[in-house]
Amino acid sequence: RRKNGEEFYAYLIIYVDDILSIDVDSEQAIDHIGQLFRIKEGSVGFPSMYLGANIRSWESQDSAGESVNCVAMGANSYVKEAIRAVEERMKEHSLCYSSKRYHKTPFTSSSYRPELEDSDFCNAELINFYQNMIGILCWACELGRLDILLETSLLSQYMVSPRVGHLKQAINMFAYLKNHDRSWLVLDPGKFDIEWTPMGNEPSPKERAEVLSKIYPN
Repeated sequence: RRKNGEEFYAYLIIYVDDILSIDVDSEQAIDHIGQLFRIKEGSVGFPSMYLGANIRSWESQDSAGESVNCVAMGANSYVKEAIRAVEERMKEHSLCYSSKRYHKTPFTSSSYRPELEDSDFCNAELINFYQNMIGILCWACELGRLDILLETSLLSQYMVSPRVGHLKQAINMFAYLKNHDRSWLVLDPGKFDIEWTPMGNEPSPKERAEVLSKIYPN
């Protein structure tokens, strides 16, 4: 509960030996944990990385136009290392990026349809490479790279038996990431209230419109 009486949720996110405290006074929670367990010296502070994601503070504006401090998440470090690893594998298989003019978008063309691909099937080694790339791209999406979410979802359907054309598109996505390596997902700290209608009671058009207006404000 805040000093003004407003109630809020406080979170402790724990992964192995990493602890992330989200609270009005997060240091108080960490200090309490430090009384019970030994904390690595110099490790307490505003996070710069968490589970592969870059974390930074960000100044934004609320609905009233007032300045508000919030948190932004990015995949810059993860993407940089992923590109290095993929390029090493590309050399092993004598593969290279397509022409630079195709690196402006995740796929080489906005009209590309993976379901229409009729190139040869990949051999066992290339299938393994393809699966590794899709796994990397999926985690990049988890870390905030929503600009490749659709293409990653489409290519992930062919994990079992990808064709060479699918492989080339996956490689092109890394070329795209290499040229678009700065992307941040800003987490809005504002309140998000939605009134849910109990099951069994169909909402009226007016009620449905009110709920949608909160999700997609004008």
